[in-house]
Amino acid sequence: MASLPFPFLFDAAGCAMLAAASALHARHASCAPAGACALGVLCGLLGPLLRAVFAGQQPLPAFILGEPYYPAAVFGGALLGAFLGRYRWTEGRLYPLLDAAGLQLLACSGVLVARYWPSLSSLGILLLSVVTAFVPGLLRDTALGDTAALADEPAYATAPLLGALLTIACLSFLLPPLAALAVGWGSGFFVRVLVIRQQQP
Repeated sequence: MASLPFPFLFDAAGCAMLAAASALHARHASCAPAGACALGVLCGLLGPLLRAVFAGQQPLPAFILGEPYYPAAVFGGALLGAFLGRYRWTEGRLYPLLDAAGLQLLACSGVLVARYWPSLSSLGILLLSVVTAFVPGLLRDTALGDTAALADEPAYATAPLLGALLTIACLSFLLPPLAALAVGWGSGFFVRVLVIRQQQP
């Protein structure tokens, strides 16, 4: 089996972080471990699958599910989140960081993944990578009856958008893709963490 290009590996890592964050949050919302794990798996896989479908890449959803990296990373993340959800301290400290890191990585790695589809313009890549990165969080918040973080926290939307824009800008200046990903992810994650720290008592 051929190895996945590195953007897909980072993409799978972002999905795993979102799966862990979603399962952890579900456990603190009094969900059973199995239900929390199932929600984590759904949230982890939904973003890249929707991105592939919206881009018209019909074989890619099967490719994502057929490769061991995506399902294994997402299932492992969901299991870890469901386990860590047993501890109360993880909700206030670990959950916001996992959610921020996963969302940011999914948005920025989505830019690199979308470059494998040459029919997309830069605007199309930006919208596709950012909008589909928001979907797992919306699913999680809706399933748990929470206020959507996308509407409640401004940095939830602006940080991934900033990161994706910086990733595209770095690529346009011919920076290596890994460096562009690091700049985009690091900048957006830093902004989100600053906002999270300001909101915490």
